[in-house]
Amino acid sequence: MMNTINEKTCKTVRLSYSIALSAMTVIYAALIFWQLYLICSTGGVHPYTAERVAAGLSRISPAFWLWVVMIAGGFIVWEVFPVAEKQGAYKDARYTLYRLKKHMPKKFEGELAESYSAFMREERKVKILWAVVAAVGAACAIYTIVYLAKPSSFASEDVTDDVVSMVKYVMPFVGAAFVIALGVALCEGIIANRQLPVARKLAAVRRTEENTAYVPPNKFFAVLHTAGGKVSYVTSNKYFTLGVRIAIACVGVAFVIAGIVNGNAGRVLIKAVNICLECVGIG
Repeated sequence: MMNTINEKTCKTVRLSYSIALSAMTVIYAALIFWQLYLICSTGGVHPYTAERVAAGLSRISPAFWLWVVMIAGGFIVWEVFPVAEKQGAYKDARYTLYRLKKHMPKKFEGELAESYSAFMREERKVKILWAVVAAVGAACAIYTIVYLAKPSSFASEDVTDDVVSMVKYVMPFVGAAFVIALGVALCEGIIANRQLPVARKLAAVRRTEENTAYVPPNKFFAVLHTAGGKVSYVTSNKYFTLGVRIAIACVGVAFVIAGIVNGNAGRVLIKAVNICLECVGIG
C-alpha cells in the first residue's frame, strides 16, 4: 500500500496532468473556431469548401496530434500514479458488491451453499440483462452506421431536410438503446442492494477462516490469490490491463487517422458547419 508521501505525489501528478489536458482541449477548440472564422471571412456564397477546410485542418494538425498523444498519455499516467480508492458510505452499492466479490470464496457448505447459489442466480440475471442491452445497442449501432453510410440518405441538397430525415430515422433507435441501458442500470442497482447482505455474509467466511497469501503472477495477464494452498480468486495483472487500454487507444487513433486520410473528417466538418449556419441559424 502506498505511503502518504507517494499518494500525495500521485494526486499532484494526476491533478497537474488533468489541468494540462484540459488546457490543451480548450486551446485546440479555440484553434478550430479560429480556422472556421478565417474560412468564413474569405467570403463567397459557400466559403466552406473541402479544400479550404482541409487547409485549415492541416494548419492546426500539430495541435491535434499533441492533444491525441496527451489523451493516450492520460491512461498511462493513471496507471503509473495510482491513488487509493476513497472509502465511505456514499459508495455505490455495485462498487461495494464488486469489492466483496473479490474476497468471496468459491465453495460453501450447508446453508451458505444455498445462499451462494441464490447469489449467483442474481449475478446471472444481471449478465442476461446486460447481454440484452449489448444486443439492442449493437443492432441500433449497425442500423445507424448503415443509414449514415448510404449516400442516398443525404441525397437532398437542403441540409435541413437531411437533418430532419436523420433525426426521424435514427434518433428513435438511439433513444430506445439509451432508455433500455438506463433501465438495466437501475435494475442492476436494485439487484446489487438485494445482494449486499448475502455478499457480506459470504465474504466474512473468508476473513474469519482463511489467511490469504499473495502469489506473484505466474501468467502475464493474471495474479493468483491463494488461501490454504488453493487458488481462491484471480485478478488481472495491472500491466496487462494497461496494455489493453493502450491498444484500444491506438486503435481509436488509427481510425481517426484513417478518417482524416480518406477525407471523411472534412466532409463531416462541412456538414456540421452547414447545420450551424443554415439549420440552427448561427450565421
